[in-house]
Amino acid sequence: MSIRAYSATRGADRTTIRRKIAEGVIQLDSDGLIDEQQADSAWAITRRASRMGVDQNGDAGIRSAQAKVAVTLAKLRLTKQRYQAMRERYVDRAEAVAVGEQEAIYVVEGLRNAPAAYAPTLAQEMGIPEETARRILDRFIGLTLIEIGDLPRAAKRDAERA
Repeated sequence: MSIRAYSATRGADRTTIRRKIAEGVIQLDSDGLIDEQQADSAWAITRRASRMGVDQNGDAGIRSAQAKVAVTLAKLRLTKQRYQAMRERYVDRAEAVAVGEQEAIYVVEGLRNAPAAYAPTLAQEMGIPEETARRILDRFIGLTLIEIGDLPRAAKRDAERA
């Protein structure tokens, strides 16, 4: 029987029959034709398996489903851990704004107290009277405070925008 005729009677694709011949599952006789009995007996196991589906063992399907569930649960645990780690990195917004405002107040107070603290050092280094050094620092710090404006309010506004 020819490859075309055999594939038509068995309901198989000719390419599949040729592939089975190349694999040695189906043997051709000396005329190059298919021996039906040999081909049917040799190919029966393969055909039966394909009709039953790829998985002939019911346990394999169950194991596959269990493995998929296990993988999904592992992914869920990893996602939950990542979420917890990211959650720990963030702070309460109101708390962050309050801390920013407090730090700005601390900086401004430090600038206001600077002339009294550093006037003696400046006077000694420059060789000028301490009162003159105090006036220089007062003027410089005053200009600095004017330039930076209302730092606590600006810090709070910027923190709220972020």
